[in-house]
Amino acid sequence: MVPARFAHIDSRNRIRYSLHTTSLETARVRRDQLANADLEYWNALATDAAENLAVTMVTFKAAEQRYKAAQARALVLSTRPPKFFHRTRRSVTT
Repeated sequence: MVPARFAHIDSRNRIRYSLHTTSLETARVRRDQLANADLEYWNALATDAAENLAVTMVTFKAAEQRYKAAQARALVLSTRPPKFFHRTRRSVTT
């Protein structure tokens, strides 16, 4: 959701993303990372608004660039590791 105090900056009411996965585990990881990116974005705008009585264009563009980078990382880096990483170690007896 777009916070009400930033409705003049972002006209969308609800923001939706495709997580590009059928794995529930991967979807949850991506959801959490995207939620963190959302929080960082809105907090950056809120901090700037509090300090300057408005969101400056410099802060808006910088926050938007960081936000897009965080989104890209969330979708790329949260893929499930290959199955061989999930193998359990077997003890070797002699």
